[in-house]
Amino acid sequence: MNYTDMIEPLSKKEDVLLKISSFKPEIIINDNDLLEIKIINNYGEELLIDIKNEFSLFFGDWHSHYFAYTQEYNCFIDDLLGILENRKYTICAYKKDKWCGSMLLEGEVIDYDSIVDDLGEGKTIKCSFWDKSKNYIINL
Repeated sequence: MNYTDMIEPLSKKEDVLLKISSFKPEIIINDNDLLEIKIINNYGEELLIDIKNEFSLFFGDWHSHYFAYTQEYNCFIDDLLGILENRKYTICAYKKDKWCGSMLLEGEVIDYDSIVDDLGEGKTIKCSFWDKSKNYIINL
């Protein structure tokens, strides 16, 4: 990684808010100078963004952390907008109601073989989109 492209995450606050303004974000600043941004979809489900020393994105049982570098920030923005625009969705694996792993995927067609390779057989996979009407469950 190129350390010369390091950024100050909180300096990106206005850029993030501009990119998601149409989703009516709620801004929360807590005692630790952690900026939290919450977006709630039409189904009452939340997407949460944390910005402090890094960028963090939480949606359902999936989350990811992005370090304070330009390339990571660009990935964070792509994932954030991908979720909000229903281009990306989470898959979360459960075995007997116990969480076993999750990942973010892009597209509308599920590659079952890839999911089995990554998460194993004998699991229930919950596919979650921002538009909950697109959600579905797979039993592998």
